[in-house]
Amino acid sequence: MGGKAQVTTATEFGEARPRLLYLTQELPFADDAGHKIRSRQLIEALVRSFDVTVAGFIEDGTASSHRLMGCRVIAERAAVRIRRQPVRLAQAIATAIVRNRPYSLGKFDNRRLFRTLRADGESASPAIVVANLAMAGYLDAFPRAVRIIDAHNVEAALWRDFQAAAPPMARPFVRREARLLEGVERAAWAGAQGVIAICAEDGRTIVSEAPDARVLVAPPALARQPPAARGDAQRADVGMLGVWSWAPNEHALETFAADIAPALRESGMSMRVTGPGVGASIRRRLERLGVEVTGAIPDVRDFYAAVDQVAAPYFQGGGVRLKVLEAIACEVPLVGSPLAFRGILGREATIGDVAPDTQGLVRLLLRNRADMAAARRRAGRLRQAVAAAHDPDRTAEALNGFLSARLRGD
Repeated sequence: MGGKAQVTTATEFGEARPRLLYLTQELPFADDAGHKIRSRQLIEALVRSFDVTVAGFIEDGTASSHRLMGCRVIAERAAVRIRRQPVRLAQAIATAIVRNRPYSLGKFDNRRLFRTLRADGESASPAIVVANLAMAGYLDAFPRAVRIIDAHNVEAALWRDFQAAAPPMARPFVRREARLLEGVERAAWAGAQGVIAICAEDGRTIVSEAPDARVLVAPPALARQPPAARGDAQRADVGMLGVWSWAPNEHALETFAADIAPALRESGMSMRVTGPGVGASIRRRLERLGVEVTGAIPDVRDFYAAVDQVAAPYFQGGGVRLKVLEAIACEVPLVGSPLAFRGILGREATIGDVAPDTQGLVRLLLRNRADMAAARRRAGRLRQAVAAAHDPDRTAEALNGFLSARLRGD
């Protein structure tokens, strides 16, 4: 998949700290996707107690020379996001079918990275290896290490969820992917010394599939920052922010275009969609509805400073919506489906603006527009309600205690 694996050293912590290798499919040099934000948060927690090496893939080879929170970095250059690259996508699917592997995992199989990791482990053997499911195959390079699975999502459940919305010709492939992932996940959870779940809902699923698994629920962190200042730039009444090439986010954008944006346009509300990966077809539909569509922005707080409220019409997917937590941290009024608040702890059911369908979401968005002062007060109370459960220090203490116990064999 091109390029040579590179090892760079930013900081050495010393031998007193146990060595830990963190394997993630996409190195989180930038906070431009939810899985990267989650990875960065975990790494920030892990460096408190361990001498951490981070390994994974990068699209741009120049990024491997950057610092990553004081960690050693092993970077393999490879195509990571190939969903809209027909040739690479076809190659990855064909290879997965021949090998009877899930496509979503097989595309990260890389012999060069495996050899690099094994050689690095021989000279600096890690005591613990933490790997998300896409990278679990690399655990075989470290037979003596304590193995931990980092479950960002329950992947089989995600693919089962995709079946209903998939085109008829694609459904056999989606069913195959869900079936294969279910077996791979169950084996990974059962074979590891511990599993890190992103939310209690996923933790219960993991235990139901692998009853002997030791599971820690490590909620994503709520950023400690002041509320986003309301900027002077041209504002939008309603905004959506995300990486729109991910299927559940794309489904949310389709839902917004079909069932929400027309009603908002009729009421005279301005709308903005920001973030990379908006497909050409959905972009044209949104622009015909008067929605301003922009690409990625360097600082997401600029987006939150320039929208009066955020719509989160998520009806597919699992895990935790990191962009929802981001909006809560910025104290921007947020209107979302029940799934948008999945895994977000606290009293959000009585404070958050939640509706079970798109008609209800439209009503809440219109209500907020009529009294933005009240909507902002609710946004402030929502942040207070979830802050303690999503405190980064609390999560870091629990995570490092869990891994230390696994290292001791407890």
